Amino acid sequence: MHAFAGQDGLDAVALRFTHVYGPGRTTEFFIREMPASAAEGRACRIPQASASLRQYVHIDDVCDSIALAMEAVNVPSRVFNISADEIHALAEAAEVVRRVTGTLVEVTFNERRDLPN
Repeated sequence: MHAFAGQDGLDAVALRFTHVYGPGRTTEFFIREMPASAAEGRACRIPQASASLRQYVHIDDVCDSIALAMEAVNVPSRVFNISADEIHALAEAAEVVRRVTGTLVEVTFNERRDLPN
């Protein structure tokens, strides 16, 4: 993006989204899988460590950030991270699902240290 902007005189902004959640997501997402497991009364296996950290952002906020970026003039930067500005471990997310659903469905994590987060 920077190269095209410099070479061709284009105006561009890069938006970097964290873990997006909300309606319409079709790819694997642990935040959706945990309540679905709770609703079905089945165990949920998360292939990540319980201490894996994530930053989440709702799809509505992503859409708003795109609209704002398209209208912006004289921006102070060309790259923006779009996030809720909070970091949570996967174990925290599992605990929220337990509290909200009232279901103590087994959630297991892959705690192997040699796997990437």
